[in-house]
Amino acid sequence: MKIITNNKSILKFLITLRITLLLTLPQQKHFVNLIQVFMMDGFRGKTNNIAELCHIKVHRTSIGHYLNESPWSDDLVKQTYNRYVLEEIQRLSKATLQPVYVVADDTVSEKTRPSSKAKNPTQKCVFVYSHLKKKTVYGHQFVGIMLECAGKQFPYYLEMYDKEKQSKINMVIEVIKNLPLMPSKVFVMADSWYSSNKLIKLCKKKGFYYIGGFKTNRLIYPKGKRMGFKISEYAKTLTTSDVHLVKVGNRKFWVHRYEGRLNNLSKSLILLCWPEDALFNEKTLHAFISTIELSDKEILTTYSQRWTIEVFFRTCKMQFKLNKYQIRSEIGIKRFMLLLSLSYVFCSCFVESSNSNITIGGNRLEARKEISRCLVDKIYSMANSGVCIKDAYDKLNIA
Repeated sequence: MKIITNNKSILKFLITLRITLLLTLPQQKHFVNLIQVFMMDGFRGKTNNIAELCHIKVHRTSIGHYLNESPWSDDLVKQTYNRYVLEEIQRLSKATLQPVYVVADDTVSEKTRPSSKAKNPTQKCVFVYSHLKKKTVYGHQFVGIMLECAGKQFPYYLEMYDKEKQSKINMVIEVIKNLPLMPSKVFVMADSWYSSNKLIKLCKKKGFYYIGGFKTNRLIYPKGKRMGFKISEYAKTLTTSDVHLVKVGNRKFWVHRYEGRLNNLSKSLILLCWPEDALFNEKTLHAFISTIELSDKEILTTYSQRWTIEVFFRTCKMQFKLNKYQIRSEIGIKRFMLLLSLSYVFCSCFVESSNSNITIGGNRLEARKEISRCLVDKIYSMANSGVCIKDAYDKLNIA
């Protein structure tokens, strides 16, 4: 298979990450073409339009075979990619002394429920709860972890959740456990689903700080009280003299600061928060836990960094078809997610643009322009070489 567009930027990107050392030349060409397709506007997450978008003369089954059966080690490629991300984060942390943020969350990719007579249904699809739709849906759930420092964000972990193997909390714990120390402070952040005692204790053991959402049904032990109170019940005992306004960005929140004991945790810092216009409204109560002594505003401002993983998931669904892929095998989906992460990093860090404030979508557009320029260069080269028009159509797979 020949790379018609000859995209040098993508190949240079793979060389920088040292991924080309793990692939044969034909596999490298497939890799370049697949990442290139993630940049294209017509990509629908299907293998049958990859050849069309890349202008390569190859049957769609070859693309499917590469994702599902080709003997390249996606585990080695992922390890090499992760090593690059850690090196970059450590370099940024050392150079800027800015904190490192480790942000965990999960997302759902909804699929159509197959017929009971389907012979080859998509593997590992299950019924999961979608917080976006507020109901149970059929599909895949992915656990993701982003590493951030000095304004740079890297998807470090993006794996399909399989409840038969381990819980989502344990998936995050395994990643945190293997993270190295950084030259600056490390903040681990997640929503209330992941704020378990086990994860919080691990962060303390490693010297990381944890700031996360906290479920309001957790028990706290106010000073002088022998019985535990649910946070939601404790909040009902508060008055206006127990709260104060804190401004975070353009919004204001009423905040109560609790410092005391939790179950299986000694001294803990809990913030109870309500929007400015909904003080003591049970439905708008949010709780946050912090293992570092910061002001209320600093805790809430730091936690707002967690929003970047939500932006990452939304970008991947809108730009890279995280919720539209049509791959049936587990290994094919696993490799698709690896290519998606690589494509995201290529767009965010390796696409040259004169505008430093350009978005991922803007960088993807710039990459698409370069791909078009490479295609024009190829056509120009064929014309100068005396290739007849019919042969040019054939080579560009538009005959």
